[in-house]
Amino acid sequence: MSDLVERFWSLRSGVSYRCKYLGHERHYQDEVVAYQASDGPRSVWLLHGHDIAVYYPRQELVVADDWGYKTNLTYSRLNAIFWRVGLSFFRMFLCGFFVYGFMRDHETDTYYLMPPGGLKIHLRTREVRHGDGDEMFLLRIPGYFFDEFEKTVRYLGKKYELTLDRILSGDIPREVERRLRRRTKEKIGLIRLLGTEIPATAAR
Repeated sequence: MSDLVERFWSLRSGVSYRCKYLGHERHYQDEVVAYQASDGPRSVWLLHGHDIAVYYPRQELVVADDWGYKTNLTYSRLNAIFWRVGLSFFRMFLCGFFVYGFMRDHETDTYYLMPPGGLKIHLRTREVRHGDGDEMFLLRIPGYFFDEFEKTVRYLGKKYELTLDRILSGDIPREVERRLRRRTKEKIGLIRLLGTEIPATAAR
């Protein structure tokens, strides 16, 4: 695997073993494809045929995408690829059985919810954008606030069966808001979660 990671960053093609899964036997589980495009060279990491990582050296840009497969395999691959540039990935069970993926930029201590379409990261400026350019669905969470964010979301999911999507879009039932107002601690958590401390809105 380390050889394949080196190939990805040095723009050299390579493959791992062929898939053993029914219907995928003709494909490689992991494959790095490097080629010259009109906007310069690029390197693509394919996991079961999905481009989970793309490197554009001329633009100093990388794209990370889990393609909706929030599995241990997908996130272990993303971590293996991007650890050297200060990015890590993890998944979390929030609001019951819903699984959400997150990326952490260790240089800026900022967390990002993995949206459909993935994340586009500029390696020099550390600017992070939605992979599809849809900034409406980009959620940034400052590192100092992530623990409170997690606790608040878990509480609202467990106590009131609210999904993360509903919480972040502000779709909170009135009776839930009334209950929260009665308890200062929960109210503060909700206000901070939906307030100006998170400078963007939610994912789908």
